[in-house]
Amino acid sequence: LVSIGVIGSALGSIIVWFVIRRLTRPLRALRDSAEAIGRGDFSRRIERFSNDECGDLAEEFNRMTTYLQTSRVELERATQLVHDTQQQLIQREKLSAVGQFVAGVAHELNNPLTSVVGFAELLQTNGVDERTKAHLERIVQSAHRCHKIVQSLLGFARQHQPERKLVLLH
Repeated sequence: LVSIGVIGSALGSIIVWFVIRRLTRPLRALRDSAEAIGRGDFSRRIERFSNDECGDLAEEFNRMTTYLQTSRVELERATQLVHDTQQQLIQREKLSAVGQFVAGVAHELNNPLTSVVGFAELLQTNGVDERTKAHLERIVQSAHRCHKIVQSLLGFARQHQPERKLVLLH
């Protein structure tokens, strides 16, 4: 009787163990998949193993995984867009700084150029020989050329929209 009781208890324990194992298998699969998704593996799916609540839970879990995967792709795309926009903004700031620097340099060059042109023209009006006059004319022309370059740099540095207007090409 004792041996039948021990065998019955052992057999009952084995049967309970198999039943519990069979009932908890879907939950273990769900747990394993949840851990995989937590690590970033969105390719894991759970098979619908029954038509009860556990099967419904598996379907919802798979749907949730798909939504998470889609959200992650959209987030990565948005992050890349923010990064690209940030790089463009940095480039614009650099160009703005260059423009301000060029404007400052052009303004500082404008004053000495005006002096050079003024003194060269003043010397031309005094009685100087033809050779010196030619050299002074070349100085004036070069200074005017530099002045035009400075004006172009100042135009580049201005931060207003270009305007369209009619121009005579002659």
